[in-house]
Amino acid sequence: CYFDGVGVEKNTTKAAKLLYKAAMQGHKAAQRKMASCYELGTGVPRDINKAIIWYQIASGQIKLPQQ
Repeated sequence: CYFDGVGVEKNTTKAAKLLYKAAMQGHKAAQRKMASCYELGTGVPRDINKAIIWYQIASGQIKLPQQ
């Protein structure tokens, strides 16, 4: 896990990129984790507005944007 450095060297940026791919494919747990990353600034710049959007996507309040 790149977030924790288990089995690989810790790399939160790479972890967030992989997580984003899963989140964009509709994986709810990945969407919640993506929100948390933006909320805390883990692997991505801290951005509360993006965190809120990802939480809303994960909860079904808004739809996932089209790529």
